[in-house]
Amino acid sequence: MLRKMLGYEFKPQANFSDVRDSSFRFKHSFNKWLAEKYEFRTTNLVISEEYKTLSLDWDLRDGVHLATQTMNPATLEIADDDSKNLYLLFLYRKRGEWNGANALKKLKEFLRHLEAMPLNPVQNVFLRATGIEQHNWKHLEKLEYIPEEKATSERLLKVYRKILGCTDWKYLDVDGLPYQKVKYRPQNPKY
Repeated sequence: MLRKMLGYEFKPQANFSDVRDSSFRFKHSFNKWLAEKYEFRTTNLVISEEYKTLSLDWDLRDGVHLATQTMNPATLEIADDDSKNLYLLFLYRKRGEWNGANALKKLKEFLRHLEAMPLNPVQNVFLRATGIEQHNWKHLEKLEYIPEEKATSERLLKVYRKILGCTDWKYLDVDGLPYQKVKYRPQNPKY
């Protein structure tokens, strides 16, 4: 409060690692598997003075990127020690890199590669169908994403259901809406 009274205005911040590959020291085996095909960087987005998010930002090629993290959908907390639930935070087209590639097609290729992993520990892949109209997305500008005005929550839900086979999951997000569980079938599950 004092900061606001003194004219201080918080601005979102982002910290990125260098681009990394499969030689990185991973906590989860599935990330090592993914890094054999895709480069990534670690990302720390400081959204407000009270909230930040950590993720892996995967380069799906042709200017398409995907931010992911492991998360416990029941508690809404990052689950560093649990690789069973993979949360797809944000699929986006990056300014200066995107060459017209279909982002959903790139995402499906990424998921097919994950499904092919031997002894795959990931049991669930999920996301939110949250459109541009729902929140203040200023922090995402730090990712240099290309905004899409047609990406409303209603439209994203329809597209995710049609293209990714999403269904309502029993867990609710921070807005009280069900997470969308992606149709995901590992070929060789660990559990």
